[in-house]
Amino acid sequence: MEHLYELMFIIDPDLEEEQRKELIQRVKGEIKGEVLEVQEWEKRKLAYKINKKAEGYYVVMLFRTTGDTLKELDQFLKLQEGILRHIIIRKSKR
Repeated sequence: MEHLYELMFIIDPDLEEEQRKELIQRVKGEIKGEVLEVQEWEKRKLAYKINKKAEGYYVVMLFRTTGDTLKELDQFLKLQEGILRHIIIRKSKR
């Protein structure tokens, strides 16, 4: 059964625009399901430093998939050098 999920990830602000766009497309391609929306929130100040970075480039993706694909996606995100942090949240039904 498919559910609605939200993925937020923070990209290293030192990446060039082309590298950042390529990384976003790689993440989008790794999602096994339907990507409904991609929002790029631009560079924002972090609440605390991550890897000595005070800023990060925020991206939010809304997608629909089955829960058994999330472990693979989580592992993929952990291995991406340009991603500082990520979180996947299941959206509640409304």
